[in-house]
Amino acid sequence: MQLVRCKQVSRFYNNFIQETPSLNQSVQYGEYVLLAKQTAELIPDAHWKQMAYCAIATLEAKSNPEEAKQTLRLAKQAAELIQNDFHKALAYSAIAIKQAKLNPEEAKQTADLIQNDCDNDYYKLETYCAIAAALLPQ
Repeated sequence: MQLVRCKQVSRFYNNFIQETPSLNQSVQYGEYVLLAKQTAELIPDAHWKQMAYCAIATLEAKSNPEEAKQTLRLAKQAAELIQNDFHKALAYSAIAIKQAKLNPEEAKQTADLIQNDCDNDYYKLETYCAIAAALLPQ
């Protein structure tokens, strides 16, 4: 993301970035991630917004884990607005599974938000198993 801002600094840097393929790709990557986040902000439905943020965080986790954590917090905020308890459980499960590798403690806190009932118990179990798997040595 810093390269996106650097692109605006001067023509010299802009030319340098354009002539260096890896830098140019990084700038383009940052621009598209930024566009994806701006688009996600516009989604009115909390369920779809949460899914969009999870997709973005999955991409970010590969290059910028700290940014992915922030994006997953946005997903969690969107999930809190979901009215249907079952869909909310699915959303929290998806978020916690993505958080598992980045921050297991935060993943557990998210998983704990899944309401206990017979429909949601499997998703809570699946989520705890994903967190446990993320804690295993690679």
